[in-house]
Amino acid sequence: MKSRDRKGAAPPAIERGRGLGDMTVRRRHLLAALGLCLLTLAAYSNSFGAGFAMDNRGLILQDARVHAATAENLDLIFGHTYWWPYGESGLFRPLTTLSYLFNYAILGNGDHPAGYHWINFLLHAANVLLVYALGLRLAGWRPAAWTAALWAVHPVLTESVTNMVGRADLLAGMAVLGGWLLYRKSAESSGWRRWAYLGALSATTAVGVFSKESAVTVLPVIVLYEAIWWKERRQALGLVRGSIAMLIPIQAMLYQRAAVLWSSTATTFPFYDNPIVGAGWVTGRLTALKVMGKYVALLFWPARLSCDYSWAQIPLAGGSAADWLAWMALAAALAAGVLLWRGN
Repeated sequence: MKSRDRKGAAPPAIERGRGLGDMTVRRRHLLAALGLCLLTLAAYSNSFGAGFAMDNRGLILQDARVHAATAENLDLIFGHTYWWPYGESGLFRPLTTLSYLFNYAILGNGDHPAGYHWINFLLHAANVLLVYALGLRLAGWRPAAWTAALWAVHPVLTESVTNMVGRADLLAGMAVLGGWLLYRKSAESSGWRRWAYLGALSATTAVGVFSKESAVTVLPVIVLYEAIWWKERRQALGLVRGSIAMLIPIQAMLYQRAAVLWSSTATTFPFYDNPIVGAGWVTGRLTALKVMGKYVALLFWPARLSCDYSWAQIPLAGGSAADWLAWMALAAALAAGVLLWRGN
């Protein structure tokens, strides 16, 4: 009876111990975050002097839209596609182009590459920390730390970080990772906090899809997540709310993209930029599966990376030994995922 008062409060010694435990956990996470950021900086410390190679010249140095922060340039950015004025390529990424304007005109980086690389590095470091935060909620701090460390230094992410225009991938990745975290928060919260998280999820999705089209994968990723953990979570209503929050900005992007393409007089999808566009339906789909298989293989053995996977870099599928190896790698990855899910 002496260890508790009449209200049942824990004794001071226990309260102090619990507080010390919380402090230890917070310190561990802070040290892990600091270590991950330092690891990321060490991996990319030699990239800040890399110049404007390949697409960087056309999309930054030669795009007058990003050279001055004016209303006219903003209209041009949101009223045309990514590669305008060279042509309307079908890519609509206005927020990525705005980020180049931020570097060039607002920060005054101009044709000096370091500032662009620092923004890319900060975005990549933020994604590393998002991977760590997701890992904490899915698998505990040790697996989270190792997974985030691998994300920080894996060679397949090199182009996204060291190539200035790889920023589109960084922004899309941030939207998927951050959106996933915000969705979890919304599904596990109530009252005004739930709606605040849903609003943040919608805004994060908007940033992603207006930066790169592939950010729409945030929706299927979250649906897959709930399907895998359905027996434990059963978040049907939470998934509906989250899906609506994501679909609103996705639909807005698709509408604006369609409006821009509809008003364009010279929309082009160059065959040499994406050979699948000119291939037959079956050949194109088999080639897409082949590309996925090659990406899976690069995750495990990134020995031969390339900054250009356009014309003839990956031949159209024709049933060669290389094609079959790529398809088998993809099938093996899918089978491994299913077996891991069934086993755990």
